[in-house]
Amino acid sequence: DIAFRLENKTQLSAPTRQLFPDGPFPKDFSILTTLRAKKGSQFFLLSLYDEHGSQQLGVEIGRSPVFLYEDQDGKPTPENYPFFKKINLADGKWHRIAISVEGKNVTLIVDCDKQQLHELARGEDPVISTEGVTVFGTRLLDEEVFEGDIQQLLIVPDPRAAFEYCEHYMPDCHSPLLRQEG
Repeated sequence: DIAFRLENKTQLSAPTRQLFPDGPFPKDFSILTTLRAKKGSQFFLLSLYDEHGSQQLGVEIGRSPVFLYEDQDGKPTPENYPFFKKINLADGKWHRIAISVEGKNVTLIVDCDKQQLHELARGEDPVISTEGVTVFGTRLLDEEVFEGDIQQLLIVPDPRAAFEYCEHYMPDCHSPLLRQEG
């Protein structure tokens, strides 16, 4: 398998519309990644901004990871962002990380077995704008930048994909990758 090492404050960004050319950002979705972060680090792996520069979505990796999400009405507010206690994703080890967002819930699945479910107090018809920019490895104007190795980062328009990550997207090295016939 191939992985990419990022160091020396590497940052990648792209217009979000280029990442979602076929339509709007999905209401319910999964974020799937396999990575090994530098031990003791704390950073945003992924940040989506709207056309006004406001962060709408973010995945913070480190001790007690945070899932930042704000819909078009500013819900939930920062004090209500879900954070995942007793999980350290910056321990210098490889981790398969899957996040499922469905309705008013967000579930973090780490290494195919540890799960935490939290409320995501977003509005009834949440929208994430694709008119801004997506930044990998940090937030705009942040000092902390992802340093480590990454093998995969996907946003899938299906909240169930997070629960199938280890079977369909990133199986163990001794397991074959299942191909869906279609």
